[in-house]
Amino acid sequence: MYRHALFRTERLGIPFKMPPAHPLDPNKALRLAALADGDITVVREIFRYIWRQGRDCASAEGFRALCEHIGMPDAETRIDDEDVKAKLRANNDRAVELGAFGVPTFVINDQIFWGEGHAADGALCRALAELAAEPPQKSGNRPGNAMHSARAMALKSDKRST
Repeated sequence: MYRHALFRTERLGIPFKMPPAHPLDPNKALRLAALADGDITVVREIFRYIWRQGRDCASAEGFRALCEHIGMPDAETRIDDEDVKAKLRANNDRAVELGAFGVPTFVINDQIFWGEGHAADGALCRALAELAAEPPQKSGNRPGNAMHSARAMALKSDKRST
C-alpha cells in the first residue's frame, strides 16, 4: 500500500509522508471531523497532519497536538461525548445508505465517485489536487464542496450548497 500511495501522490504532485504507525486507528480523527461538522478546512488540516506531515493522530500526545494544530484544543475531551459518537455513527450510516463501500469515496453534487485510480488523469483528480493545493476555505464557499471520505471523514447528513 505504501508504495502505491507514494507512486500516486508523486504522480499527482501531492506532498505525502506516511504516519509513524500504519495501519492507524482513525477513530479519534473521525470523531474530530464529526465534532467539526465535517468543515472542509478542518478535514483538510486533519488529512494534512496525518498524510502530508506524517504525524501520529492515535496516541494521546499526537491527538492533543492535532487538536491544537486545528485550533480545537477542547476537542481532546469532547470527542468522547455521546453526541459526537452518535453523529459519527449517523454519518457512517448515511455513507452506507448512499452506497459508499470503500476509501476514498466522494459525494459531489449527489453523485458518488469511488477510488482515485480510475480518474487519475481526469477532471475529478485534478479538482481534488487543486482543492488540496488551495488555501483553506469554509464549507459552502465552493461548488461541489460535499466531498467526504466514507470511512475516513464520514458524510454529513445535510446537503452542502452547490
